[in-house]
Amino acid sequence: MQNSSRRVAHTFWSKLAYPGSLGFRAEIWPHLVEAASALFPSAAKAPPGRARRLEPGAEPRLAWVFATAATCGIGGLHIYLSPAVPDAAPALIIEEPEPALVLGMAALEAQATTRFLVGRALGVLRARAAVIDRVEPAALAPLFACAALTAGAALPPGLQRPDESTERTVGKTMSRRDRKALVLQSSRFGFESIEPARWGHAVLRTADRLGLMLAGDVAVAARAAAHTDPVRWKSAVRKTADRLAHMLAGDGDVAPPQPGAPPSPLAELRGSERALDLVRFALGDVYPALRRDAEREGEGRP
Repeated sequence: MQNSSRRVAHTFWSKLAYPGSLGFRAEIWPHLVEAASALFPSAAKAPPGRARRLEPGAEPRLAWVFATAATCGIGGLHIYLSPAVPDAAPALIIEEPEPALVLGMAALEAQATTRFLVGRALGVLRARAAVIDRVEPAALAPLFACAALTAGAALPPGLQRPDESTERTVGKTMSRRDRKALVLQSSRFGFESIEPARWGHAVLRTADRLGLMLAGDVAVAARAAAHTDPVRWKSAVRKTADRLAHMLAGDGDVAPPQPGAPPSPLAELRGSERALDLVRFALGDVYPALRRDAEREGEGRP
């Protein structure tokens, strides 16, 4: 039964995955997670106050969370419920000492937006990639370079030798088991693509797709993705900074930034490649097929 569940999870994830999220980088990443946490420590080390750990079946209204975790192959994940987690961000990821998910009270009466955000968090946890959600994936290049050196391989194209501090931190953190696992992959470093930025992008897009699966509403999921798209907000900050710079330089022709009317939902979607990617995925063949499979599984039909 356990092997059957693993096959189902593998098949589901293979179909859901954004191109580039699987393969060599995903295979060696579990051996780099501890080192990544040492290089980029998380601020969340424990569940917030008044959090209580949930056992499967203890809270029927959260059965969908446990079922999704099992489908993703993370059925043993520690899941907590806490009133300290805000409704606007109802899923808090705890990375260490062991991965956990802390849900806010909004998850008990989950609307589509909440289901999207919780599903996305489960996707990030499944990939063990919470660090990518708070660090630019390109910043992981030195870590992948350390992996190649640890394996006894030459540096892959596009990667430079990390500085001594990074090498020292990775060397102290990486376990003997992880070192041995990387050595077994040494020959692949010479011809496999690394490109941490591209891989991190693909991992987060896959997590968004899982959020869409749980939300079941393309419009709601796309809007939620647009609202939380860091690229969109960086663009807005950059435009405001440019205007202020012109003003400080004495350019009288540049109007100061005005709050103005909020953008329309359509304008928000157009300004977010992340949201548009979800829409494209929903309009393809894979998403409807996965939804049908999930519905059949839920109804117990063969």
